[in-house]
Amino acid sequence: MNQNSHSLKTIFSQSLILCSAIIISLLLIILIANVIISPVVLFAANYPKIFTNIVKVLFNLTLISIIAYVLIYKLVTLRKAGIPLTLSIKNTIIVPARYLMIVFIIILTVLALLFFVYFILKTNYYLIYKLMY
Repeated sequence: MNQNSHSLKTIFSQSLILCSAIIISLLLIILIANVIISPVVLFAANYPKIFTNIVKVLFNLTLISIIAYVLIYKLVTLRKAGIPLTLSIKNTIIVPARYLMIVFIIILTVLALLFFVYFILKTNYYLIYKLMY
């Protein structure tokens, strides 16, 4: 079929294919929404505590699975590269833990500075009050 053809038959056939694909997609979306999403919404509305617990468990399992996958994948790739197991463990666990500790120390330092500034400003108002009266 010539893509540059401007005949009415070519334009209609190309538009018909596009429209039918859009309609099929919309029907599939509606079907998926009615079959899968509606029962989940009804369950969440009828049993909110159980649904919340299920979501918490699934979230925790997903998070643990991702962390375990990353650690195991990194250990396997380091072992395939010929790096000893002790060095692999150090690279996978200790080095990221060190960076987390650094971030934690920075956050604590910022919090200490904020507390110090708050204390100075609070004391400043008290000193100004004492000087005025």
